[in-house]
Amino acid sequence: MNDQETRPAADYETIDHTTPLYTIGVAAKLTGTTVSTIRMYEEKGLIIPYKTPSGHRQFSDTDIIRIRCIREYLDRQGLNIAGIRAIMALVPCWLLKPCSDEDRRQCDAFTSNTEPCWAVAVKGLVCIDEDCRTCPVYHIPDRCRDVKSLYKELMEAPRSA
Repeated sequence: MNDQETRPAADYETIDHTTPLYTIGVAAKLTGTTVSTIRMYEEKGLIIPYKTPSGHRQFSDTDIIRIRCIREYLDRQGLNIAGIRAIMALVPCWLLKPCSDEDRRQCDAFTSNTEPCWAVAVKGLVCIDEDCRTCPVYHIPDRCRDVKSLYKELMEAPRSA
């Protein structure tokens, strides 16, 4: 039995799944991909691995799920890397984050249709100092679903004023 099976569900839910646990080699094995493929996903802005002070990549449970979702998009849904990036770029982060109109005008994520918000060069004041790895916008694609379902959920969600 593994740790997850022996722990009560409530304990498992309180674990921080964004803690870096795995080397790139282990992440490749866990996701059924190669080290070079994971590096390419990083280069293309699909994932943001943790980096140790010495520059080694480390991956969390959430990263493993994200890589598996990318594989799902590629293998089962027939998308290519550009298609996945386009889907991620279309996520309206301003609906999930409290951005002012002024903040949106100054943020490349609001105007770019090719870069996900975590990959843009110029971020608004709300996000400029935030760790994108922990942002709920970065974690939306982890759910491996179609964009239409995502938009329906976002449009039905209550928004703060």
